[in-house]
Amino acid sequence: TWKDEGEELEVVFQVPSSTGKKDVKIEFRRQEIRMLKPEAKTLKLYKAVDIDGCSWTLGSGQIVVTLEKCAAEPWPQLLK
Repeated sequence: TWKDEGEELEVVFQVPSSTGKKDVKIEFRRQEIRMLKPEAKTLKLYKAVDIDGCSWTLGSGQIVVTLEKCAAEPWPQLLK
């Protein structure tokens, strides 16, 4: 799931609750998120994000990815 929060986007991935921080590997690109672990996924984003403003956190059974937009305008969709 995802939500547009003005200057940022939040993307939530469901993962097994046993997933630890060492089990997660995510790479941020200008218009792409690449999750390498715990499962391989590549998301091609609707518009560019500021890589330095991107991060992720691990909660109970989910990874929450926060993306900082290059331009604080609404996105009608997450993916290209």
